[in-house]
Amino acid sequence: MLDCIRKRDENTEPFQPAKIACAIYKAAVACGGNDFAIAERLAGQVVQLAERAFSDIVPRVEDIQDLVEKVLIENGHARTAKAYILYREKRARAQCRRVDFGDNENVHRLPRRTCQADERKRQYSEKC
Repeated sequence: MLDCIRKRDENTEPFQPAKIACAIYKAAVACGGNDFAIAERLAGQVVQLAERAFSDIVPRVEDIQDLVEKVLIENGHARTAKAYILYREKRARAQCRRVDFGDNENVHRLPRRTCQADERKRQYSEKC
């Protein structure tokens, strides 16, 4: 059973499956969905996968998010998965902006790949 999760700032917090269901539900609502029971069922699948995949280590938030995407797609909820992915990317960009403006004490702990990808996109768009 998962007890905790590693946040982006490297701190650990208690694992809360209800947050997964809420995130899935919000993505579904963005696509016109309105069935929280489906979100809870899908969240249950995410938790089951996570418990198997991370039985001996504390998963990161990004690891759980990857599993959410996988479960959504495998269960035929591609539009919801797309909304979830877009929201996830939006949050990652916002984190990079906070780093750029020095608003985050844990700058060195942000996912480098996210910020580097954002920088590459910016450089490419300047060339066009």
